[in-house]
Amino acid sequence: MKEKRLWRTIVVMLSAFLMCLLLVTVGCGKSDDGQDDGQQVTTEEMKQSFNVETGQYFDFSLESNPTTGYTWQTTQSPDEKVVQLTNSYFVEPSSDMMGAPGEDVWQFRAVGAGSTTMVLEYAQAWDTETPPAKRYTLTFTVTQADNEINQSFKVEAGQTFELTLDTNPSAGYAWNITQQPDAKILKLVSSNVTGGGNPGAAQQQVWKFEGVGAGNTSFVLEYKGPGANAPVERKDTVKVTVTAAPTPPPTPPKTYTDPSQPITVGRGETFILQVKGTAGTGYEWRLAEEINTSMLKFMGSDTKAPSEVGGETVTEFTFEGLGPGQQAIVLGLYGPTDDTPSQVVQFNATMK
Repeated sequence: MKEKRLWRTIVVMLSAFLMCLLLVTVGCGKSDDGQDDGQQVTTEEMKQSFNVETGQYFDFSLESNPTTGYTWQTTQSPDEKVVQLTNSYFVEPSSDMMGAPGEDVWQFRAVGAGSTTMVLEYAQAWDTETPPAKRYTLTFTVTQADNEINQSFKVEAGQTFELTLDTNPSAGYAWNITQQPDAKILKLVSSNVTGGGNPGAAQQQVWKFEGVGAGNTSFVLEYKGPGANAPVERKDTVKVTVTAAPTPPPTPPKTYTDPSQPITVGRGETFILQVKGTAGTGYEWRLAEEINTSMLKFMGSDTKAPSEVGGETVTEFTFEGLGPGQQAIVLGLYGPTDDTPSQVVQFNATMK
């Protein structure tokens, strides 16, 4: 009797132990919130390619359910020189069922030839440790549309260039500038239509532009038929680079040695009067009379030594024209102790 009771006790204890072991095993890998801690989350990878032309609008949509806390997030934006994102919005679910999914929609415009990529990830924004549930990679390949023209010009400030395009005004078609260039960089000089001697014959519209200041700018021309709602038949995006005009080298001042030679200068122009002396005598050339400082500015004198002993010195007097009028410029040769010149020469200048 005692042996049966003992055996029953051992069986119960063994059963209890196995039950506990099973519970512990089932509980392994579970966190307090019931999620599998040890299970690796795999991101579902998806891809889609778009082949479009410049000027084309297109859109893309994905199922989205913000009630779950998951949203589509842009982790890589496309190159805006190739594709521009013009709009994005959420479309509410058509079903009234609680938790039904809606759609996220992205709208694009192809703006330039080339390729670019956009990456979208479906994840909970606050969870930075868990990989996204889905990843969508969009690849855009944009080619130049046949009806689009892209031209480039490079000119210096002050230079002009012409742009010529075919047109048919007799049929009501015309080019219009729909985006103006920066007026500080480029200005429109003229626009006219040429050619077309016979009725209905093709003609050319010619625009003449002038570079104003250094920089980069662009403008857009659109070709449309008659009617306010007529579609754009052709489009020309023109890019212009204007460089600064090179600074001309300064004009060297004119030198006068003959007092009988008339001198004519403009405002801001300089000129030189040159006289000779004898080295080693102690004599020097100076201004013998005052000048009218509203017409002329005396900028100084410089005496150059002779190249050989006993040779002639050369003294140069530099002046700048300031205002209109006539002025006699008297130069005198003074000894070391002279108050009056022993020799004078007079030049006559006319300022314009």
